[in-house]
Amino acid sequence: MKLKAPWLRSILLVSFLFNTVLGLSQSNSNLISGRIFDEGKPMYNVSITIADSDIVAVSDENGFYELRASPGETLVYSHLGMETVEVIVEDVTSIVNIAMEPRFEELDEVVVKKRKRSQKALAELYPKDKNLIKTGFGIINGEGMGFKVNVWEGKELSMAGIDFLTALQSKVPGMRIYRPPGDPTRPVAFLPRRFNSISNPAPALYELDGITYNEAPTWIDIANIERIAVINSPGALVRYGAAAAGGLIVINTKVGTFERNEQGEKIPYDQARLRDNIFRESELGSVDKVPIPRDIEILQKSETLEEALNYLKNKDLLSHPSAFYQMDVGRYFMQQWRARDYYLSVLKSIVKNYSQNAVILKSVAYSLEEIEEFDLALSVYKQILRLRPKYGQSYRDLAHIYLKNLDTVRSIELLTRYILYKDLKSKPVLDGIDSIIQTDFDNLLEGTDFIATDEDVNKAVNHGTRMVFEWNNGDAEFELQFVNPENRYYNWKHIYKDNAEQIKKEKLEGYSSEQFFIDDTMPGKWQINLKYIGNKTFDPTYLKSTIYYNYGTPFEKSETQLFRITQKKVNSNLFTLINTPIAVAGKP
Repeated sequence: MKLKAPWLRSILLVSFLFNTVLGLSQSNSNLISGRIFDEGKPMYNVSITIADSDIVAVSDENGFYELRASPGETLVYSHLGMETVEVIVEDVTSIVNIAMEPRFEELDEVVVKKRKRSQKALAELYPKDKNLIKTGFGIINGEGMGFKVNVWEGKELSMAGIDFLTALQSKVPGMRIYRPPGDPTRPVAFLPRRFNSISNPAPALYELDGITYNEAPTWIDIANIERIAVINSPGALVRYGAAAAGGLIVINTKVGTFERNEQGEKIPYDQARLRDNIFRESELGSVDKVPIPRDIEILQKSETLEEALNYLKNKDLLSHPSAFYQMDVGRYFMQQWRARDYYLSVLKSIVKNYSQNAVILKSVAYSLEEIEEFDLALSVYKQILRLRPKYGQSYRDLAHIYLKNLDTVRSIELLTRYILYKDLKSKPVLDGIDSIIQTDFDNLLEGTDFIATDEDVNKAVNHGTRMVFEWNNGDAEFELQFVNPENRYYNWKHIYKDNAEQIKKEKLEGYSSEQFFIDDTMPGKWQINLKYIGNKTFDPTYLKSTIYYNYGTPFEKSETQLFRITQKKVNSNLFTLINTPIAVAGKP
């Protein structure tokens, strides 16, 4: 529903006590515990400190630790030879399980101790220094390293070869290339390495503009290669894992290394065209069903709703300490027996019993939206706002549910309060919750009389699809993959080791959402996939997606889906969508 511009005049005259609301804080400390692992094995003697304090805890032989910290403080996990992990404490933080990874020690030592140059400095030198190569873990220098790195410019490669591997072979003595007789376009390269098994050699791994491939990206035009490097050192490749046992071939293309100035733009997801990254359906794992608790398996044997309810009552399943378990039981009754009222009673009970846990309340609110109980969802989002008055996400969620309840005036009033408080009109809004709220606000104010004129239609065809993803747990780590109609993909990572600063920003500003745009220049079928890593607890993550088709036009419509995620490290399909420019009868 759109709002005419005259409404804005009256809304902007309202006086708000917003500073007082956003200034509220919680001073209670949380008892935080968890376990620390290295490749699944408990880690002993890991130091857990609170940043800028002298509070320290140490993990025991089982990897277990425990300490108290207040919301807003930062926990720092450190151990010799391992990457340091930082986690910002939130109001609901109680369990934090950490998986530590080996530090790229040789690279760090060279950059910090020998070269004394930061990644920013190396990035500035990259265009001129021919010995620099960009990897997924930073820029490294081919000279003066503690391990062997050979770097060549693309213009040094022969253009006469079948592909870049043939051209590279002349530069790397002892390099072997095997081409299957049935498909010579899928070669396997073996680099000369003293630690490589002669009887069972490992093939090389490839990294193209920051993306790793097991198979050689032979589709690359040699003329498009900016630089290419061969790395043989096991120490240098520790972050790549066992896949790099045969060494690594790093390729920087001219397109992939071109710096784009996109500040202030809403970037449609055409980044997949920047690299020749082909999506293969065979790489997509199957979506396993969420494991059903044993008690629910027994419930499935019930022949009637009454029999199932009696069993539930006798076993008192809803006294289970996990709210998520209770939601699973309620959802079972909703799906199996269409017992909507019973499901609602379960959700209401959870709201009552977990009234101080915003993560659980948000999962309930998502579930209520899923079954279109918008009025009840509104009351839950109001409760979350009371718990988290400093979270920008709380205001966006409440404004969003007001729209679902057809209360457009209150929705835009709430958005206006936030925009005035943050003074968003006086500064560029680039990303984060501010960008999402500003986008919602602008879209509401671009209202019409709900009669599609020729001008509206002409404007509409320039719009496409907007996607907003929201998750209940701020520590959730996952990777979204967008596969365009040309079967090329782009990955967006919400993972600590890849995007720690972004997650830190989210926690400090109080939001857990991201928006994406697909414009009308790429119509057709898009596939949206997800690889889930975890959320540092034993609870599932609830992910909500809202898709706005024909976004920002009189023809806009939205669709919301809810996903309960537990399966880890499997790239699975979330949904597909059709991005189609608007077609109107009688119009060219």
